[in-house]
Amino acid sequence: MTKSVKSFTKSAAGRVRLFQVRPEQHTELFGAKISGIWFPVGNWHGNDEIVDSAVIMQKLLRNAEGGKWFIGGMYIEFDNSGSPVDPVPTINVEEGLEYYNALNSGDPNRDYLRVGLIASAESVSDESKYPLGNVCSFITQTVGSTGVHGNAFSAAANSAVYGGALVSFVNSEAENDLVWSRFYLPPASQVNKVVSSQVGLTWQVSFTE
Repeated sequence: MTKSVKSFTKSAAGRVRLFQVRPEQHTELFGAKISGIWFPVGNWHGNDEIVDSAVIMQKLLRNAEGGKWFIGGMYIEFDNSGSPVDPVPTINVEEGLEYYNALNSGDPNRDYLRVGLIASAESVSDESKYPLGNVCSFITQTVGSTGVHGNAFSAAANSAVYGGALVSFVNSEAENDLVWSRFYLPPASQVNKVVSSQVGLTWQVSFTE
């Protein structure tokens, strides 16, 4: 008789939370000490894994040569129309980088920032089951004043964050990025860029039974 084997490969659950970040003092999130005061905006939101997450996982498990396959940063989608994005885009799990390459051509008010991580951390969801840790947290914030497609990112441009992606920066060439997962915020939860403040993101991925 063939013995059944429990698989954890489809048990990675992600969630995202946004913050307004003021550049003063320090904050501790998930055990990581980071610059600024981070004020949470709304609740946690879900995300959808993209098919390229399988590529990232198999490369990591093999310690494959030719790239740095771990999560290196995020894409932060923003809109400059002055109104909430409604409806938000529907996530096609087969679209990763190609979606972002075409983002501005689909709507000239939309663009995205490609930003590296500020910090990452580990934690546990259940001390008895996973004493060595089963949750990874990724932290970043908006940086710069211009999106990848050339749109201004600023309070004056009415920029508002409405979505984003968790990304493996394989090497220094953005064209080789691999997207792990994507998310979108409902209209009432989208976060405006305000003067003297940045938009922060925390993204948790939990591996459980």
